[in-house]
Amino acid sequence: MNRTVRFALAMGGFLVIPVALLTLHHAFTTGALKRFKAELRAKGEKLTFVELAISPSTNLEEVACRNTFVSNTFTFEGNVPVLMNFVEPGKARVAWRGGLRVSPSAGRTNASAGNWEEFDRQNDAVAGALSEFRRVLEHPAPDTGWIYGNNLDSPRVNWVRIRNVAQALTSAEIGELHRGDFEAAHADLHALAALARVNRNDPRLVSSMIRVAISDLGLCGTWEALSAPGWDEAGLSELQRDWEQLDLVGALERGFLGERAFGSALMAKVRYSNDQEFRAIMGVMPLSSAAGEKFPLTYRLRDHVVRMAYKLVSMDEDELFMLRTEQRAVETARLLNANRPWPEVRLVVSNHVAELERELNSTYGRRLMASRIAIPNFSRTYEKTMQAEMLRRLTIAAIAIQRFQLRYGKRPANLAALRPEFVAEIPIDPMSGKPLCYRLNSDGTFVLYSVGEDGNDDGGMAGMDLWSGPDVVWPAKAGN
Repeated sequence: MNRTVRFALAMGGFLVIPVALLTLHHAFTTGALKRFKAELRAKGEKLTFVELAISPSTNLEEVACRNTFVSNTFTFEGNVPVLMNFVEPGKARVAWRGGLRVSPSAGRTNASAGNWEEFDRQNDAVAGALSEFRRVLEHPAPDTGWIYGNNLDSPRVNWVRIRNVAQALTSAEIGELHRGDFEAAHADLHALAALARVNRNDPRLVSSMIRVAISDLGLCGTWEALSAPGWDEAGLSELQRDWEQLDLVGALERGFLGERAFGSALMAKVRYSNDQEFRAIMGVMPLSSAAGEKFPLTYRLRDHVVRMAYKLVSMDEDELFMLRTEQRAVETARLLNANRPWPEVRLVVSNHVAELERELNSTYGRRLMASRIAIPNFSRTYEKTMQAEMLRRLTIAAIAIQRFQLRYGKRPANLAALRPEFVAEIPIDPMSGKPLCYRLNSDGTFVLYSVGEDGNDDGGMAGMDLWSGPDVVWPAKAGN
């Protein structure tokens, strides 16, 4: 046997080992992925959009609402009033009384002086469009009309324009309260609460988060309206029912289920992709770069090698990592649905996020190309949802207290007195997992609050906004 043959055999033997190891690794990860999917399905989990999606509504009034928002070209570039503007701990200025304060966005900071006459003109300019939105929102569409498939296709919804409608309704409400048109302001709040329920069956996280943004505007607007005279029992009861119908925490779970389904659809697309499709999905350096134009064959070869190596070595491992990560997010959302205290759940989220970042930033994590694209910002999503849900529950309790006062001429001694006449159950504080805190003062005023994100009851100690104090306190009206 000559030297050349011996060298070839040695090299062949040397290559057999890594090929065998890669084959074993591929078989192991493929088996682990199949087992994990089987375990989830055995528990009743739905892993695809087809399984998750609810058939589109055929109710004619809901279809009309859906069609209005599908063809929505509404824009609102006016100033948005600053809502629930704290001027001292636990006390906020009423936006519709006194001088106007506005912000170019829906934020409640960096306020500047506005002019009521100009503000009314901006609202009058969109009054016709808002009238149509109010009409169709009497029957908010529960879905986008999309029939989901197990692919990456999804309905094209212009979330910016939907939020524009919410901002315009909020501005109209404040303007109407300023003019003393109480009934029109109530109609705007009714429409805002309905707008937050549009597309409520959509199994995507983006739907859940736009719902949170709309709810925040509507709930702060409700605080403003409760400061106005003219409420009666029927109006307050309707307003309370509007906000009771909203399910922000349930929507969060549904959104994470949708993210999990999206991950499965993404991996199915990757699994059968060619070089060009793989590059488009994964964001691999495109051929339009200067080097790609100069050396096209080299870059095509690079794309082919990267795709084949990923499919052989990392694809099943990547999908398993993504699926496990998204399953943990779903299970965490279910803890919130079960009224587990937010500080406890937040620790779970924090540990999950820290572990996720550590793994994605490791040498191992660099192979998880799809996971790095598809996994959302968990921490921010949970935080914003829980803040909006906290405000929703405080709002429901505050409305029930005001209804009690209207009927009996005084405020309740405790929240238990509201049940069952004004609430079916005392709203639970998501920060403690127990009923909201309430104290009736000797002068007839009251303190309604959550124990805050640390889970400790500090007796209703407020901050300069809802979230900066030790407790989350429903603000009292400050003098304007």
